[in-house]
Parts: sequence; structure tokens; C-alpha cells
Amino acid sequence: MAKSNVFSGMSFRRALLLCLPLLVAIVSENAAATEAQPDRQKQRYEAAIILAERGDRDAQLEIGLMYLNGDGVEQSNAMAGSWFRKAAENGSARAVVEIYRLYSNGKATAYANEQNVAVIKKMARKGQGASQIMLGLMYQEGGYGIQKDEVEAFRWVQRAAEQGYSLAEGLLGAAYADGIGTQRDPEKAKMWFQRGAEHGDPVSQYQMGIRYLTGDGVARDPQKAFLLLQQAADGDFPSSKTALGLMYGIGIGTPVDKKRAIELLRKAAGEGDAEGKVYLDQLLKNGVIERLPEKFRQQK
Repeated sequence: MAKSNVFSGMSFRRALLLCLPLLVAIVSENAAATEAQPDRQKQRYEAAIILAERGDRDAQLEIGLMYLNGDGVEQSNAMAGSWFRKAAENGSARAVVEIYRLYSNGKATAYANEQNVAVIKKMARKGQGASQIMLGLMYQEGGYGIQKDEVEAFRWVQRAAEQGYSLAEGLLGAAYADGIGTQRDPEKAKMWFQRGAEHGDPVSQYQMGIRYLTGDGVARDPQKAFLLLQQAADGDFPSSKTALGLMYGIGIGTPVDKKRAIELLRKAAGEGDAEGKVYLDQLLKNGVIERLPEKFRQQK
């Protein structure tokens, strides 16, 4: 089977960024919604800042989000990062994710990023799963005082996976599948993808869906493949939308439905999946999908 192409380089980063909303949902705390009228935003800020200055991590996270979005205060990435770091050091996993977003999107200064890395390292060593995932990604990419180290990246993601973080389980499966930071081990890859899929990780659901579609390491089961790929598509993983579009277009695991196939392929293409665009163009031009891609064909 072709490499899973999830844990390596930019593909690893892209997969994680696609799944960050899922991680945010897992670790979200009681930060209030930020859509409110100016007067109410000001009142929220005044109430939250009192608690934040007393060390309340939920209030610190909320203040950080208000600065990040400019809700009730002047927008400031620097102030947002400062409050996120305080919340993170008090144990807020959501704040760690927000710190990483500032770090990865280039919205923090070099000095701030040194502080961000220090906080994430500190919380990762304390066993916080979200920090372990983020630190693994930082080691995978390198930069801001961290030397690229795939073995160290693997170790930190493994620690989070062993705590049951579904995103880490999927990334660990991809590491074993591709031999990134560890020896290639298809059986361990399958085991971690299965765990991740059961726990709702879209990357894992996609990987197991393709395995059931092709019979790679499991008994071929197009219907089960369809269900897993549907779950991954619901989790907004673009490649799964391409796979589902092909299944609808050809009639594998589900009756042929060209309208649904076009809809899914169009979504995948719009989200940057190159294969989705290729097969969308083919279906619109010829009315049929001429040939199933090699990676979707039954293993011999």
C-alpha cells in the first residue's frame, strides 16, 4: 500500500491543522462565545479579568480569546499569547492549542514563540496530552529553538496516544505505517488506526476505510469502508470526501449517485484535494469515472 503520507513533513502538519477543530472540541473548557454586543463584551471582559488576575484558567483563556478576536478589547496577538500562556500553565489544554495556532500561523514574535515553546514543553512533561501532541509536531518541523527530530516527535505523540487522544492515535498509526521516527510496522499501524477510528479521529477513519475498501490487512468490506469514510468526511477530512465521491460515482459499497458524487468531489476539490479536482473534472466532462485509482483497488 502507498504511504499514508500523514506524519511526514508538511503532510503531517496539514493533517494536524485539519484535525485541530476536533482537538479543540475535545479539550474545550468554559470559554464563553465571543459573539456579543459591545456593551456586553465590555461587561464580560470586566468580569473575566477579575477572575483571570486571581489565576482562574477558564477566565485567562477567555481573556486570551477576547484579545485574539478583538472582542471588547483592542485586538492583540501579543496579549492573547500572554493570557494563553498563563492559562496553559494553569492546566488549560485549550490554551495550548491556541498557543500552537499563534506559533504555526506566524502570528507571534520570535521572543513570544520561545516562551510558547517553553510552556508547551513544561506542560507536555507534566503529562498533558494536548501539549504532547503539539510538542511532537514542533519536533517534526523544527524551529524556534527546537531541532528537527523525528524520533523525538514520535515519542511525544506516542505518549499522547497512550493516554487515549484520538488525534495522537491516528498520527501514531501513520508514523508506524510510514516508518517516520520509528521502524515501519503495518500491524501496529493498523492497531493504532483502529483505536483512532473508534475514538472519532477522521485521519484514522479514512485510513481504516481505505483498508476495508482494498482488503489491505483486513477482510475486504466495501460497506464498512463506506461507513468509515462517511464518518471521516463528516469530520471534514478532504481525502475522505474524494474517496466517498468515487464510491458514489462507481457504486462501490453504496448505490450509484452521480449527484452526490459531484457534490462530494466538489467539496474535496474546494478544500485543496488534488485528486478530488481530477475526478470531479472527469465526471463533469465524461459523465463517468473511467477508472478507480490504484490505491482504492482491491489488494491481490
